[in-house]
Order: sequence, then structure tokens, then C-alpha cells
Amino acid sequence: MFFYEYDNLQYQATDPELFQGGVGNVPESEIYGAEIELGAILTESLVFDARIALLETEITASHLALDNVAGEARMNALLAQGVFQFGPEIQIARAEAIADVEGNELPKTPSFTAILALNWSREIENWGEMRNTLQYIYRGGFKHRIFNNSVTDVVPSYDVLDLVLGFYPDSSDWHVELVGKNLSDEDGINARFTDVFGVGATGDELIAPRQLMVQFGMDF
Repeated sequence: MFFYEYDNLQYQATDPELFQGGVGNVPESEIYGAEIELGAILTESLVFDARIALLETEITASHLALDNVAGEARMNALLAQGVFQFGPEIQIARAEAIADVEGNELPKTPSFTAILALNWSREIENWGEMRNTLQYIYRGGFKHRIFNNSVTDVVPSYDVLDLVLGFYPDSSDWHVELVGKNLSDEDGINARFTDVFGVGATGDELIAPRQLMVQFGMDF
């Protein structure tokens, strides 16, 4: 179990003045949680492994910050009315989107993650050994910025199933593995980025799609 307190945690900030920004500092925040690892020998040839992480985070002091997504929405509403993009009305409208982020979650901190695996082996008579792993991965959802904007900042959870079938011949220095990753072809989001310098675009980095591979290894 662990507990952390942070002072002046940095984040990428933006400004009411268009195309301006820099580094901001969240004055106080905290992270606490627990990590659990478990290994269980179920039979002579079957082993269960589990790694679980529980996490809670919070910004614990008042801090005023501009969510550029909200600022862009206010600005675009004025631009549609013909207001000059670099006029004072735009800066005032963007500044009105400044809000206190106290109580929000810290970015990129899923509250629950887990990796569960079954490892089993089997002797093949007069040949060698099979070493196999079936693995389940769950990555919980998180907020990708300190603003916790419900439109852009909520990154959903995903789960992935992987399978490895390994063949290890007796009295040989080589082995081969058949590997299947993300067998259900999950469209999970690994990371997200929102531009803070006036564009306001948000992009996602997806996890790899289903992959089927053959791996060859040699010890020397």
C-alpha cells in the first residue's frame, strides 16, 4: 500500500490569449492505492499469476486553470458571429472558461488495472515440452487531463486476451512460439492528447489490433 503527496505537479497549460501557453503547477495533489501480486501453484503443471493495482487520485488544493477545449468552444461561438479572432472579446470569452480544478482526478491514473495469467506446461513423449500462457489484461478508464472534461478527457477501459503456445524440444538450443495478441481485436485507447495551443484537436493512440505471430528463439 502507498500514499503520495505532491507539491507543484506540472501540467501543460494554456492561456486566454490565443496560441499562448506553457507549464502550469497544480499546488497540491495526492495519490494512494495498493498493488497486489499473487502466484498459486494449482497443479504440477498449472500456475496462476495475478497482478492487480488499485489507485485513487485527487487535486487537493484550489487551482484556477483554463480548459482550452471549453475556451475554444466559447471562441468559436463568437467567431461564428463575425467577432475578430484576436480581439479583446475573444480573450474575455476564453478567460470566462477558467475553472477551479480542486477535487478532480489526476491525469492518466486508472483506478483499477489487472493482469491475470494461467501458465501450463505439458511433456510430449520423445519430443520435448510445451509451455503455454493464457493472459488477460484489464486497463481501467481514466481522465487524460486535470480538467476531467466529460467530452474529451474520459478515456474508456479496455481488456485484452493474449495466448502463447511454446514448443521446446529436448536436447535442443532452439524453441518456437505461436503468439496471439489481442485475440478479440479490441479497439482500446492507449493514450490521448489534446493540443493546448489554440487548435483544440484531440487525438487517440490505439492499442495494437489482433496480431498472430510465430517467434523463433535460440540459446547460445
